[in-house]
Amino acid sequence: MAKESRYLATNYLGKVSYYLLTYKVEFQYIPDRGIEFNATQEFVSGMIYSLCVSYGCPKWPTIGKIKTKKSNGEDNQGPRK
Repeated sequence: MAKESRYLATNYLGKVSYYLLTYKVEFQYIPDRGIEFNATQEFVSGMIYSLCVSYGCPKWPTIGKIKTKKSNGEDNQGPRK
């Protein structure tokens, strides 16, 4: 079974949220960062491809894995804008 990770989408938020709602994936919108959600790498790869081919995104959406906190307490967050 594939492992789920936490991801952050920073652009095309309307299309990303619609896609996630369609596939019944829970997500959280954070105004300063974007949309955070849990998914497998396979789901995210298919999602990025579908958003470009079927949903009309002119460029590849920026969706990156959110890393966990480092041992020294610093927060490794997903892709920056």
